[in-house]
Amino acid sequence: WGRVAAKVAGAPAIIGSVRGVDSWKRRPHWIADHALSYITAAIVSNSIAGAEYSARKARIRRSRYTVIRNGISADLLDRQMPSARTQKERFNILTVGRLSRGKRVSVLLDALDMLWPRHRFLHLSVVGDGREHRALRDHATRLGIGEIVKFLGLQQDVQQYYAEADCFVLPSVREGTSNAILEAMASGLPVIASDIPGNQELIEDGITGLLVPPDKVSALAEAIERLLLDRELCERLGSRARQQVRENYAEERYIEEHIALYRRLAGSRG
Repeated sequence: WGRVAAKVAGAPAIIGSVRGVDSWKRRPHWIADHALSYITAAIVSNSIAGAEYSARKARIRRSRYTVIRNGISADLLDRQMPSARTQKERFNILTVGRLSRGKRVSVLLDALDMLWPRHRFLHLSVVGDGREHRALRDHATRLGIGEIVKFLGLQQDVQQYYAEADCFVLPSVREGTSNAILEAMASGLPVIASDIPGNQELIEDGITGLLVPPDKVSALAEAIERLLLDRELCERLGSRARQQVRENYAEERYIEEHIALYRRLAGSRG
């Protein structure tokens, strides 16, 4: 309803925002989005997937949407990455995000359970909190892998965990442009993510990361095993991912594209 307030306040141009694939929305939400589009000069989405989903559900012309992808700060891109990441005896897996059903951390736990009997050096760090926290902790205990899974809760400085990890996994069933994936890529980590529209915009399978079918425990386990058995592949995927973020997701580009949009809207209104 911020757009309604902006209209009442006499804002010369009102911009809407789509920050992901909003599958949680129901019909009343989409009706409201459609109505609000008539007072909206532009709608910014951080992904093509988010824009197309919103346009279809709210029945708004796709041309009304401008895609401006998220940006990663220069501090992270300039940070020196650990040189001995793949020489450790333990293979550290990291996942970061809100602990909700849509993130499918339970699928990652099940994949870890498949691998644990063969690879006793696996370890998982879960950064984030949410409604599923207790259920996921209990699930890990039931599987018998509680000792190799750390639930770290919300963290102010996530970068230390990226630096300590060997790979990053995000088995979500829906994403727009995932900041967690971008940060992992910028940190030089090989990323395994669900093969869904938002992630497909970030990761080229086998080149800058690995994509696996959503909700397929065996496929996720195979991808993790592929990385832990091929440390050179880890280095290659991580290096290419970091370069892609540097070239296409720099914070400066994000700012410049927003400024260009504001100037275009200001110009169209004289």
